[in-house]
Amino acid sequence: MGTIISIEAPRGRGRQVQVRLDSGQCLYLGFAVVAESGLTAGQAVSLQQAQSLLAAEQVRRGLEIAHRLLGYRPRSRAEIETRLRRAGVEESALVQVLQRLQEQDLLDDVAFARFWREERERVRPRGTRYLLWELDRLGVAADVAREAVADLDEAASAYRVGQRLARTLATADPGTFRHRLQAALRRRGFGGDAIRTATARVCEEIEAQQTAPEAPVP
Repeated sequence: MGTIISIEAPRGRGRQVQVRLDSGQCLYLGFAVVAESGLTAGQAVSLQQAQSLLAAEQVRRGLEIAHRLLGYRPRSRAEIETRLRRAGVEESALVQVLQRLQEQDLLDDVAFARFWREERERVRPRGTRYLLWELDRLGVAADVAREAVADLDEAASAYRVGQRLARTLATADPGTFRHRLQAALRRRGFGGDAIRTATARVCEEIEAQQTAPEAPVP
């Protein structure tokens, strides 16, 4: 393959360095790969060694991408796999990356599905049907998704959504308000029982507020 004539960090290569060979070829490797392999100027590199170094670089790059994605939020295994393939990580390296992430407890679809459900409840409540659809799109197995949403209190979640929507819909007449509220809850994947319960509760609260006697003026 050739002998290393220089190891440099060119601009625009991020965490990679350029390993130049006297054959005119260059290997672009991460700092960690170069350090772990002990590469130095004047060292001979065979074709087999070069292939091994490039394979190690693929794994390093794959882990870097995965850790960056996981830094934003937990991900399903399928999400990480899809993103790595899209980034051009080779299949053999991809398998190693997923295995290492699994060993580091960074890939756990059961925990991810639970996280997704809890985040939805906290920020943007959704019904069981909608959550199952989302988890399916994220590559979570059907049985894992069903287990994650099994104890979801749809009525309570639908009521929280109804309370928020009431602030913008309550100016409509009672019939129109009820119709719009039910339609909004259906779009969010709530079942019929939860929609009826939440709608009745929200409407009762609005009616109670509207009929409450005004406080006397001092």
